[in-house]
Amino acid sequence: MTAMENLGLVHLDHRPYRDFTGVDPDAPGLVEDAVWNRGLIGEDGSMGIHTTGFSVGVLQLTYHKLTGADVPNADLRYTP
Repeated sequence: MTAMENLGLVHLDHRPYRDFTGVDPDAPGLVEDAVWNRGLIGEDGSMGIHTTGFSVGVLQLTYHKLTGADVPNADLRYTP
């Protein structure tokens, strides 16, 4: 999650678990969307197994939105 941290997100070891106050004012929605997407995939219980193609595609698009670049050495599921 380095890309989100580079935009100012701070991970906490207690509730609310994330601090968005340092997020770049031009990117708050972007970082919140990325956190949501990561939770959608990482916390659904299946670890993306039931919808592997969708899961990979969502994470690749999220990476692209955060960094402005494609995931290195990856076959893209969808194009941004």
